[in-house]
Amino acid sequence: MSSSTGIAIGAMGRGRGGLLFQRSQDARQQEEDLPNGISSFEDVSIDIENDSLVFALSTVSRRVCSFIISDEDSLKFVNCVGNNNDDFRVSPFCGVSALGGTIIISGGTGGLTIYEYDTDSGEINESPSVLNLDLGVIGHPDVVLVDANLAALSTDFSGSPRFGTQVASIGGDNSVSFVRNFRVRDSLGFSSSLGPANFPLVNAVYTTTSDEDNSYMYTANGAIQVQDPRSANSITALSLSGAPNGFSAVTVAVNTEQKYVLFGGLIGGGNSAILIYDIFDDPRNPILMESILLSGQRITSIASAGDAISYTTTQGNDSDGIQFERLPIRDIDDTPNSSPSGLVTIPPNLCFSSENTVQTFDRGVISMKSLRIGDLVLVEGGKYARVYSFGHYDDKIIINNYLQIISTTNNKGDSDTTTSILELSADHMVYILRDDDSNKNIITIPASSIQVGDVLIDGNDAKVVVTKIVNKVNNRRGAYAPFTTTGNIVVSNILASNYISISSMLEKHPYFYPQQQQWIAHTFNTPHRILCSCSIELFCKNETYNTHGLSNWLVLPYTVVQWLAKQTTVIQFLIVVILVLPLLLFMSFLDKLFMLIASSSMSVFVVFMIGISLLLQRNNKQTTKLNNNNNMKFKIW
Repeated sequence: MSSSTGIAIGAMGRGRGGLLFQRSQDARQQEEDLPNGISSFEDVSIDIENDSLVFALSTVSRRVCSFIISDEDSLKFVNCVGNNNDDFRVSPFCGVSALGGTIIISGGTGGLTIYEYDTDSGEINESPSVLNLDLGVIGHPDVVLVDANLAALSTDFSGSPRFGTQVASIGGDNSVSFVRNFRVRDSLGFSSSLGPANFPLVNAVYTTTSDEDNSYMYTANGAIQVQDPRSANSITALSLSGAPNGFSAVTVAVNTEQKYVLFGGLIGGGNSAILIYDIFDDPRNPILMESILLSGQRITSIASAGDAISYTTTQGNDSDGIQFERLPIRDIDDTPNSSPSGLVTIPPNLCFSSENTVQTFDRGVISMKSLRIGDLVLVEGGKYARVYSFGHYDDKIIINNYLQIISTTNNKGDSDTTTSILELSADHMVYILRDDDSNKNIITIPASSIQVGDVLIDGNDAKVVVTKIVNKVNNRRGAYAPFTTTGNIVVSNILASNYISISSMLEKHPYFYPQQQQWIAHTFNTPHRILCSCSIELFCKNETYNTHGLSNWLVLPYTVVQWLAKQTTVIQFLIVVILVLPLLLFMSFLDKLFMLIASSSMSVFVVFMIGISLLLQRNNKQTTKLNNNNNMKFKIW
């Protein structure tokens, strides 16, 4: 759990110890001493209305204890209750939640127990107001309080779907009554459970702070969904678009202040991931902002407060303790992409941000904004190729929707890890290694399709693993799309295409896969490339752009694609078959012919130079022989 001041507190689990306490990401992690009679803590809760109050549940000792965060940023023990004639039952899975003077313990098959506490001191009343109450279901492996009078109980129901959330009302007379339930389809069931206080059916509640408070309950149980805990029939299954393949949610948390919901889940291969959704505009339809890879780790819980994310993981039977990440920075006053001239524009999504770097042959590593037509830059295979054009060039525009893809050459986190940060538009294509380790499976896909855990190619042709994706980077000045003679370029040490995918424009009728689109785009640029190869100074050095920064070489084809996207299926098919394919074949022939002529011309030039060299060597030999003969005659004479 996390407090608003950035303090993270975690329960170490059965047989492992008490509470872990960490002030911030940079602070030292410390283990708090266990109170007398407590062997371990398995679950922990913080009262969000007074987040200096901490409550911890011991399933072994069957006691719940309270602590207060002192001014010295340490935990001060208050008291413990339970483990007497009125002790509560907790088996096999359980959880604890505290809010506004109410502590509720979900005892698994042991029923529901409620204590009350002082909201200032945190002292828990000795006697429970409700003890081991059976609500007519198989069990409750976890619980979260929506408010002091409404509880959301993770529930093992009978029937189908078997698992979901049971909402119960807590009356002023300490009565508890069933209100409604929300079932989860495609539930994980008992798989991926790490009992006793780590069952993969977890809820987190977000309550708006507007004049009319609304509550949204987010559920992680393999699938992810949102519902209104106060209203029946309000389930909305959330989209996993952009999430890693096979993502299966096991934990969830809400950051009410920053308006984010975070899901932690498993993605196979012993790996986990964190998905960060923005709930600022529409809590029922959140937007995926970031995904973070946790390589070789099994996430067990997650929390967030302030600008920090705290989470715990295990590797095998060992806990990794509390770990931290930063929340994405949101600019609430986001404006459309615009230029300082005041013209609001939506530029084509075919560019890199100015934050990127490229490796040049003669100037070393330079910023993207310093790259010029005619420069030799690092491309695929460790070679250098010439920049002959910029498909898009605008050094004044402000972009608010770049993707940021962070990758590392060593996802185990060793000291020799090298990190690459690539910023580009969502439709720009990137080279990716798919399915196996064979280089034959290197293809291009849109940046928006890349997921954490995917393998990219770096400037040394080595494999790098995507560890984090930020779906929206704000306030980047400049947009650049350099075209090279090879059709690719190494940007910020990652191999990327020169081109965009048009799949988003032809969403209903994607005639070409992204890997085919790389060839198509490169082929269509053949006339431009040939002309610039003949004389870059004469034909391409002084390239011009339209008001949106789009190269005037591309305005017509880009406009045609936009027009084609609006046509009916029949018209699109006819145009592709009758015009596009023949034109592509002609361009491909032209490209190969030019390459043949260029290589033949080079061959002739090389043969010519070799001939000249041999002739010069022969003349040198004859001259030397003549000089030697002259010298000999002189000596005889």
